[in-house]
Amino acid sequence: MKLQARGTGPFKILKKLRSNAYVIDLSSDFGINTIFNISDLVAYKEPTIISSDPFEPSSPIEREPIPECPLSQPSTKKEQIEQIFDH
Repeated sequence: MKLQARGTGPFKILKKLRSNAYVIDLSSDFGINTIFNISDLVAYKEPTIISSDPFEPSSPIEREPIPECPLSQPSTKKEQIEQIFDH
């Protein structure tokens, strides 16, 4: 968890006291109580790695293959009209 106000961390949660109170593994150098309200904590997220070279090729995104549509046989207008009448 990270402390919201100071933006420091991450810190390990040692114990859950109540539904909204947690004991955090803080160094005594901080000089503060180790019990925090959940509203003062945020979940830790790994930092996003951004390439130093914006033109470096990245791995392609894998997608499911798009099925090919069968090509229709061209028909003349007269054949189309006859098919409509026959239908």
